[in-house]
Amino acid sequence: ATSAKQSSLDSGWLVSGSNYLGRSVRYRRANTQIDGVVVAWKDVGRSGFVSAQTGVPVALWRLVMTKRTDPKQRLDGESTETDVTTRSDAQAFVPFVVEVEERELRRGLLPLMFT
Repeated sequence: ATSAKQSSLDSGWLVSGSNYLGRSVRYRRANTQIDGVVVAWKDVGRSGFVSAQTGVPVALWRLVMTKRTDPKQRLDGESTETDVTTRSDAQAFVPFVVEVEERELRRGLLPLMFT
C-alpha cells in the first residue's frame, strides 16, 4: 500500500518546507462550517497554477477537509454546533481534498492555539 506521504511526493506535492503544513483550517459557507488540515503544497515552480485574481503564478496548498458542523443559533443568542460528520443519513459528510492558493488558505487558517 502507498502511504499518503509517498503519494504526495510522487505527484509533485511537497510534505515539508512550508509553515502551513499541519495547520488546521475552517471555512464557513452559509450555515455550515468545514474543518480540515493542510497536508501538502506545491511551490510556484511546481504548481503551474496562475491566480485568476492576480494573473500571477502562485503556490498551491492541498487541504483535506475532514469535518462538517452546522452552527445553530439558540434563542438566547448563544451558538451551538451539531457535528454532522458521522451522520448515517443520505447527507452524511464525506471527507474531500481541495487545493487553494495562499490568499484563500490564509482566510481559513485557525490560530495556532487551536491546531
